[in-house]
Amino acid sequence: MNREAMKDYEKALEIADRIGDRMTSSIALTNIADILFEQHEFSRAEMLYSRALDICREIGDRGRRGRKPRLSGSRSWETGKEGSGSGSPQKINCTAGRD
Repeated sequence: MNREAMKDYEKALEIADRIGDRMTSSIALTNIADILFEQHEFSRAEMLYSRALDICREIGDRGRRGRKPRLSGSRSWETGKEGSGSGSPQKINCTAGRD
């Protein structure tokens, strides 16, 4: 299932980038990163979350209200050692400029 979803999100990203739809690009990047995160591909997920957050900032989207949060305004990639004590990376929250 994730493999099919990944292909669909990558196609959506390609189309969004081609037509200049930055919001959809950001959403597709976040969805791809979510899948990578669930597959424990943390460094790849972090890179895509970061790209999505950059787009949010560029277009003035202050947290995509109503969307499940993943991105961090500070871009900090927390480890369980620093937070929960589990030793595994934690998902990051979209708090970028949220009022």
